[in-house]
Amino acid sequence: MGATAGPSRRQAERARYDVLLDSLRLRQAAGRLDPRDLAEVDALLRR
Repeated sequence: MGATAGPSRRQAERARYDVLLDSLRLRQAAGRLDPRDLAEVDALLRR
């Protein structure tokens, strides 16, 4: 792998994290955040 593989992967992981966090924030703002949502995100982050 080249020198950009590390930063590129880090950027992709950060983007994934940001999408998950934004989704939770949106659900919270709409009053639709459920404990199951947190469990799903937790499971995704453990992968």
